[in-house]
Amino acid sequence: MIESNNYEEVENFLVGTFHQDIEEPMEALKEYIETVDSQWLLYISKEIERFLMSELPEHYKEEYIQECTCIYYPALGIKPIKWLTDVLGEIKKSI
Repeated sequence: MIESNNYEEVENFLVGTFHQDIEEPMEALKEYIETVDSQWLLYISKEIERFLMSELPEHYKEEYIQECTCIYYPALGIKPIKWLTDVLGEIKKSI
């Protein structure tokens, strides 16, 4: 499995933002973006990119994202990596 210390900030972001108490993942992301400063958004976007671009096998990345979020991906109709890529895009748009 993934050495979580390598992606601790990504894990913290996912666990803290997309937890069981949210109703809609993109609404949770919007709230997150509104509450943190642009420097942090830049930093977390680079960390997410580093995770997505890593040489880890795709199935490990998918499993990691699923373990860190309380999202039912089949209901969204996309895979976790695509979803996180979309999240990254939204963060970058807001910077």
